[in-house]
Amino acid sequence: MRLLVIATNQEKFPYAVVPAGACRIANFLSKNRHEVKFIDLMFCKNIKNKVEKILNKVKPEAILISIRNVDNGVLISPNFYLKTIKYLISVIRETSVRKITDIKVIIGGTGFSAEPQEIFEYLKPDFGITGEGEQSVLKLLDKHPDFNNISEIHGLVFRKNGTFVHNPPGFTDIFAADQAEALSFVNEKKYLSNGSFPGIQTRSGWKTEKFIFVDEVFSEPLDYAKELLKEIIQSRIKIRFEICDSPAGVDQEYVYLLKKAGCAGIMSSIDSGSRAMLISLKKGFIKEDIRKAAELYCKYEIPYFLTLLLGAPGENLETLKEGFDFIKQLPGTSAVLLNYGLRIQSETGIYNYCKRKGMLNKYEFLNPLFYLSANIKKPEWNLIYKECRKNNGWATYSRIDRFLIIKSIKYLQSFLPYPQWQYAGKISVFLKPFKKLIELFAKEYKYEDLINMKNIVRD
Repeated sequence: MRLLVIATNQEKFPYAVVPAGACRIANFLSKNRHEVKFIDLMFCKNIKNKVEKILNKVKPEAILISIRNVDNGVLISPNFYLKTIKYLISVIRETSVRKITDIKVIIGGTGFSAEPQEIFEYLKPDFGITGEGEQSVLKLLDKHPDFNNISEIHGLVFRKNGTFVHNPPGFTDIFAADQAEALSFVNEKKYLSNGSFPGIQTRSGWKTEKFIFVDEVFSEPLDYAKELLKEIIQSRIKIRFEICDSPAGVDQEYVYLLKKAGCAGIMSSIDSGSRAMLISLKKGFIKEDIRKAAELYCKYEIPYFLTLLLGAPGENLETLKEGFDFIKQLPGTSAVLLNYGLRIQSETGIYNYCKRKGMLNKYEFLNPLFYLSANIKKPEWNLIYKECRKNNGWATYSRIDRFLIIKSIKYLQSFLPYPQWQYAGKISVFLKPFKKLIELFAKEYKYEDLINMKNIVRD
């Protein structure tokens, strides 16, 4: 069966993420009797021309669209990716090839799984698949062209007699060991020039020297992480990798194993350095856990940077100051990235909080809403930006920071050792004169911009 697999474009800040999931699906289907063409829209400037050209050449019988993210999750400059995907589907529907063959549009990916019904109703594909989709999409394609008897396919989303149907997701037992083969579907050089590296899940295997483990929290469960690291060490493979992690449960053995296995950097999502806010955010760790983890990272010389999520319920000037003061005392922090505003998604903690407070009279997942504490006023806003200007290696999602970080990564990745962000402190010193120069011409976000935005929910 002729198939077209499309990896949709997404946010490139601070660097574009290789669409490993879409590559894995394409690779799996190509090994199971299907003729697969793959296109990556991350760097595409004219979607209509590119897609129409491919459609007329390939004449696919089905098109699989991978949705990694719904939006960029940034309050001050939101980017809603589904509009582009809706346009993409309209191009597919309207193209002349539609008159030649009946193309079935199938959507999937982590972004779609987050809110399948609303996304399905908005995009109007023929089918959707939630959860791990390799086996499910294979079974669905086997039903072509009539697509009868599909009610047992795990994770399948479709309409039956006008009624929305969502089959329970399943779990695949496929271990995609040959990631290098899967990643051959994308132009890796383009991602490398953007400061990116392949993203790999610990349960999906790998075959590349430099990459990022994209598990949300690498150390959960800790015993599994340790066993994996021991296997890497015993195999004597030479790799360099980054991880996303939490300070919860981090101990000396674990950090030692990280270093020995080839960990080149840790992205730690602590969200706050305030005791009250860690409780409010239900992080599952305390300030002492953060300090202990930072000390261990330093001891074993593993660079790390912190990401913060400011503005949760209870956030105020006092909690901001406490958090910033605490973070400045941590040893060896390479960089701190500050974001603010919590993206509201159904059935999450912040969704339930806003619902109880009567702040969500009408909730629409496809109209991105962010919660921001009403205590974040002009002094608090100014403090966030002041700390970013004052502390080397600190940045927020400002227009100037975004511009400088993107340009810096693209330039510095060609000669600085991986990962480049470990030099953020030194780089920011060098960039300060340029930043001041740009500030003379560029309009930076102001508090007035924030309070005039319609996508904010406040106490």
